Amino acid sequence: MIQAPVPGQTATVRRTFTLKHIRSFLAITAESNPLHLDPAYAEYAPLGRPVVPGTLVAGLFESMITTLLPGPAPVLNGQMLKFLHPVYVGETVTADVTVEEIRERHGVARLGLRATTARGICIEGEAVARVPRNHGSSG
Repeated sequence: MIQAPVPGQTATVRRTFTLKHIRSFLAITAESNPLHLDPAYAEYAPLGRPVVPGTLVAGLFESMITTLLPGPAPVLNGQMLKFLHPVYVGETVTADVTVEEIRERHGVARLGLRATTARGICIEGEAVARVPRNHGSSG
């Protein structure tokens, strides 16, 4: 029997982003904002020092949705995020995805997303993902 996620399930990962991670991400995306790598530039910017691109941190959510939630290959359909504070190079991020609701009839889950550092919540939001339906369920 294929198992689908159920409300209340949570997946968690922790990552510490290094300059190597950021350089790889910037090379792939062709982003050139000096705020991510140049300490002299970042010192005069509002954030004070180099920061991890928010979309790199948010990438943890898709990874968790597609690999850590139960069932075969959930597919991310969309997400809405609020970036609340920066993640600095070398900070550890804890990212959580929580199953908030299952819409069994449509085969989708509504997921709560949250990423935190020692300084508090840095990203929060929600996502919708296609998930397997439980066989034999009337949903």
